[in-house]
Amino acid sequence: MTEESGCTPGDIFRDMREKAGLSATQLAAKIGCAKSHIYRVEKNEADPSLQFCKKWITVTKPSLYLIIKLLIPREFLYSASKAWRQRRRDENASDK
Repeated sequence: MTEESGCTPGDIFRDMREKAGLSATQLAAKIGCAKSHIYRVEKNEADPSLQFCKKWITVTKPSLYLIIKLLIPREFLYSASKAWRQRRRDENASDK
C-alpha cells in the first residue's frame, strides 16, 4: 500500500492487520468475531464499534501514524500541514 492509497477507514484497518502479519482468520480469532466481520470492516461495509476498534488496535499494535490517519480526517491534516508550512515561511522571511 502506498502512502496515498489508504484513504478509507477500511484501507487503514486492512493496513494495520497486514503490517501485524495477521490473516483475517487469525485476527478474527484474536478479537473474538467472525472472519466475515473483519472483511466487512475492511471493505467499509460495516461500522466497527469503539470496543471493536480497541480490540483491533490492541491486537495489531499499529504505528501512531496509522492511528492518527484513522482518527483525523485527511482534509484536516492537509490544511493543518499547509498552514504550518506557511507559518514557517513567514517566520523565515521575517528573520532575514
